[in-house]
Amino acid sequence: MKFAKASQKITALRDNNEFFLIFDRKRKDDFSYPLHFHAEFELNILIGAEGAIRKVGDSVEPIGALDFCLIGPNLNHQWERGACCDGTEVREITIQFLPSLIDNEMLDKEIFMPIRKMLLSASRGLAFSPEVASRMLPLVDELCSTRGFDSYLMIMRLLYDLATAPKPRALAGDTFRPEELCHTDSRVEQLYKYLKSNFHRCIRINEAASHVNTSTVTLSRIVKQCTGMSYVAFLNEIRLDNAKRMLMDSDMNISEICYSTGFNNVSNFNRFFKRKFGITPTEFRFSLAGRKRIV
Repeated sequence: MKFAKASQKITALRDNNEFFLIFDRKRKDDFSYPLHFHAEFELNILIGAEGAIRKVGDSVEPIGALDFCLIGPNLNHQWERGACCDGTEVREITIQFLPSLIDNEMLDKEIFMPIRKMLLSASRGLAFSPEVASRMLPLVDELCSTRGFDSYLMIMRLLYDLATAPKPRALAGDTFRPEELCHTDSRVEQLYKYLKSNFHRCIRINEAASHVNTSTVTLSRIVKQCTGMSYVAFLNEIRLDNAKRMLMDSDMNISEICYSTGFNNVSNFNRFFKRKFGITPTEFRFSLAGRKRIV
C-alpha cells in the first residue's frame, strides 16, 4: 500500500519553558487534520467519533465511540471524519508532552520502568482498549481543568496508570520506518525561530527567505513540504498560537491581541482563530471547551 508523505508540525512546546499542553475541544464541523508528525509525544482521546478513520504509521483503521491512543515522537498520524456523520458532536482531547517530561535518570529507576517501556513502545503508536479508556477518562477530565504543579502530578499519574494497565495494541507494523513518510528541512527550523521572534510585525516572504539564505520560490516549496502549509498560513499558525496564549495569560482585549500578534483587522483575526480552534477568541476566553493548560 502506498502512503502519502507526512508534514512536520512545529508545536508551541518548542518553547523551552513548557513541559506539556492540553487541548480540549468540542466540534460539530470537520475535525480532520493533514497527515503530520512532531517531536513530542501525544495522547489523543476522541469521544463520539465512531466511524472516523485513524492513521498512525502504516496503520489505517476505523475507530469506536471512544478512542484513546499514544503517539511517539516523529510518528506520522492523522484522523479523518470517515463514516462519522457531519453534525455529530465530537470531543477531542490532545495532550502533548516533551520527551524531557521525565528525564532519563528518573526513567532508569524501577518505579518508572513501566512508563519507560510504554514510551519506548509508543514509537509504533499504542491504542488502549475501550475499558482502559473509560477508566482513564475521569482522570483526563480532571487534568483538563487543573493548573500548575497539580497538573504535573496528575499527568504523571495518568502515564503510570496507562503504563500499568492491560497491554495496549501497537498500531504501526514491525517493519514500518517513520522516515519513509516524514520529511523535514533545517531551514524550516531556522525560519520558525525567526518568525517566532517577529510575528508581531509584517514579515514578507522575501525578508524571510533572505534570513534563511534561500529564494522565495525555494522557501515556499520547503515550507509546503515540511508543514503542509503555505508560508502565510505557517506565519499565521505562529501568530494564532501566541494569540491563544495572550487570551489566557493577559487582560488585553480582543482588538489589542489581534494587532499585537500581527493581524491587520479583527474580522480576519476572528475568522482565522475560529478556523484553527473551532471557536472565536471571545468564546475561547470564556468557554471550558478549547482550553489550553501549560506547565
